[in-house]
Amino acid sequence: AQEVITVPFNDIESYREAIDYWKDDIAAVLVEPIVGNFGMVMPQPGFLEEVNKISHDNGTLVIYDEVITAFRFHYGAAQDLLGVKPDLTAFGKIVGGGLPIGGYGGRQDIMEHVAPLGPAYQAGTMAGNPLSMRAGNALLEVLEQEGVY
Repeated sequence: AQEVITVPFNDIESYREAIDYWKDDIAAVLVEPIVGNFGMVMPQPGFLEEVNKISHDNGTLVIYDEVITAFRFHYGAAQDLLGVKPDLTAFGKIVGGGLPIGGYGGRQDIMEHVAPLGPAYQAGTMAGNPLSMRAGNALLEVLEQEGVY
């Protein structure tokens, strides 16, 4: 908790103040593009765009937590629905059709640092689990059908 700074969602002035104060100490910000842990709270118009701008102006990466929102609102996740792209995205078990697995992705220039292309090794207990991968593929096949959303 000592290394985490929290800012109220949709409060861009509080966000700006936090970045101004801690800008030399913040590597990345983690944002739920649509808050799901206390109801579904949509971002105010321009909020996510301003978070991206302030973050990038200060050399800070933007990471979206799409564990709850991915594929539940839109095939391209909340970021595609809202038209705002983060630098990285974290996904939960939805990518495995509800089976245990997680995933992440992001800008090519960042992802190139991850093995096998780069030096950052990444592994997980369920990484590449065949059952979870097949369930995830089946889910995506259903979701891309017309009329699902």
